Amino acid sequence: MLADKHKRAAAAAGVLVLLAAGGLWGIRAYGLDDQMPHGLAFGGIPVGKLPLTRAEQLLEAHLAQTAGWRLRFASEVPGAEQASAFGSTGLRWDASAPRQALAELKGGSPFRRAWAKWQLRNRDLPVGILYDEGAYAGFVKQTWAELHAKQPTPAKRLITGQDRVEIIPDIPVYRVDEKKLLDSLLATDWLSMWRGLAPEQEAAKADPVVIPVPLAEIHAQVTYDSLTGQGIERKISEFATTILPGGEGRLHNIVSAAKTIQDRVLAPGDIFDYAPVIEETKNRFGFREAPVIYNGKLVPGVGGGICQVSSTLYNAVLRAGLEIVERRNHTLPVSYVPLGQDATFSEGYINFRFRNNTGAYLLIRTVTESKKLTVKLFGTLPQSQSFDIESVTVEELEAPVKTVINPTLRIGQREVLQKGKPGYVVETYRTKRENGTILSRELISRDRYQPQPALVAVGGKAGEGTGSGGEGKEGVLEDGVEGPRFR
Repeated sequence: MLADKHKRAAAAAGVLVLLAAGGLWGIRAYGLDDQMPHGLAFGGIPVGKLPLTRAEQLLEAHLAQTAGWRLRFASEVPGAEQASAFGSTGLRWDASAPRQALAELKGGSPFRRAWAKWQLRNRDLPVGILYDEGAYAGFVKQTWAELHAKQPTPAKRLITGQDRVEIIPDIPVYRVDEKKLLDSLLATDWLSMWRGLAPEQEAAKADPVVIPVPLAEIHAQVTYDSLTGQGIERKISEFATTILPGGEGRLHNIVSAAKTIQDRVLAPGDIFDYAPVIEETKNRFGFREAPVIYNGKLVPGVGGGICQVSSTLYNAVLRAGLEIVERRNHTLPVSYVPLGQDATFSEGYINFRFRNNTGAYLLIRTVTESKKLTVKLFGTLPQSQSFDIESVTVEELEAPVKTVINPTLRIGQREVLQKGKPGYVVETYRTKRENGTILSRELISRDRYQPQPALVAVGGKAGEGTGSGGEGKEGVLEDGVEGPRFR
């Protein structure tokens, strides 16, 4: 009885050993089988039951074919519509999950491969899109190189021969919006096209994928709106002075200083300063020899004529109703403007400055001809407003007499060597009118022009004293940058 029990137990153990051995052989055979797991897919492409080599070939074929997908970047802007291939955009497929699965099914022991095969049943391994930032930037730069090479054309303000203000609009250019284009590329349903790609399909024969090109409009710094917004609408004042004979040097100095202020624009509230203008003129053109005023006398020097420019501008400024910040008259009367309407300059001592108080921008234009200098101001001023300038001589100053001894003359004999010239005290007024009606009258300046002494020789012995009514107060260099020069 006991012997029968031992025989039955031994038989059962043998059966279990045989069954276990059969199972291990089955698992091993399952792992060595070249067939892909049931229900497996790569990004929606079924590869289950396919031979492993065929599944791998199918994956690589899809990757190679998609690199050649034709893309058409659509746009109505000239130069923006371009054609390219998917593989050149910097985008690429992320097939790391299918490749990892293939590696697990091909490598390792049969039991590890069997385990991987069992785990991959009925799974769809994802494929996705990645992009290389540097490659994408290079693609955009190269594909739209011609478009990106174009530069916007700034708007221009023209003053016509009839003194009308015209503005030529700016011309913008376009740039590809790289971020938006990348977003559009990444948002494209590439996976649907991946799934629909037939094996061995030629990408070149497929219809191109149309992708709109997002563009950014690039304007120049100076635009039509920025110029019109400045409010330079029309000519608001003009003044001209006659350029009297004074040599080529004086004409050069006048023309050069006028060129320096040509097309200068002042913003609302800006102060025009003549001192930097003179410095810039000196650096750009240089000054030449021409008479200057020194110590109340006209003497040879350098830079003579620069005050005709400041005086002409001063008169245009007065007639535009602008605020005078700093201004001085010459010590001597000048012939190109009325008394009280000149503006001299002495480096580091006397300057001419005014403020743009119009509330809009102000443009200065100059015209120099052989015998005339004209300054025109353009800006905003109501057509109904006008300004009149009137200068009144309120006092005439008697010329002093300076005497010198001339031993060749008889005692008591007198000889006039130089006639004197009287001086003047002048008041200048500005009258503001609205449609011809006087609104205000203001005193702009009270100026003193010193008299020029008469020089008289009288008979007497050498060494005797002289009598003088005075030479007047010692002055400074005016209407020039250097002087005096005597030869």
